[in-house]
Amino acid sequence: MTEVILLGNLAVRMSPKTQEKGLRLAYDGPSMRITNLPEANEYLHRQYREGWTL
Repeated sequence: MTEVILLGNLAVRMSPKTQEKGLRLAYDGPSMRITNLPEANEYLHRQYREGWTL
């Protein structure tokens, strides 16, 4: 459920770019990637500062 809500937030954030290009976001669930708009993947994973890991 959380994944769906977070993807909704991503869709809202990326809506200007998707509307401009006439796209719908295509999400590959098993690999957790957006397949048709690479710049959207920046919002799916975070780069941690040096010394911090998850």
